[in-house]
Amino acid sequence: MGSMDVSIVGGWDTEAVIAAIKGLVATGSLLAAFIVAHAANIRGRSGIGWFFYALLFWPLALINLLIIPPRQDVVDRYLIEAGERRRCPHCLELVKPAATVCRYCGSTLAAPPISS
Repeated sequence: MGSMDVSIVGGWDTEAVIAAIKGLVATGSLLAAFIVAHAANIRGRSGIGWFFYALLFWPLALINLLIIPPRQDVVDRYLIEAGERRRCPHCLELVKPAATVCRYCGSTLAAPPISS
């Protein structure tokens, strides 16, 4: 039996293949961590904290992020800034911009601001 170089199998350098696979896994984990961090930031959570959490355990972090509800104050602020909602001056609940009567307290609202 002749000795055979085990690092070359079928014309492939196995060490190079293993290094390439490790590189792809590391790149995929990094990309997944960025995606989870971005999604966490949109939902009003700490993007940096979720990035490091996802860097270690990205499948678990993604599942946790999908289960945890978004922070309501961040969602409200986004809706107001986007012009999709405004606050009732009497009860401070969010109402549609075109509303003339608050659906929560029943008070009459001022005319919606005219956007140019």
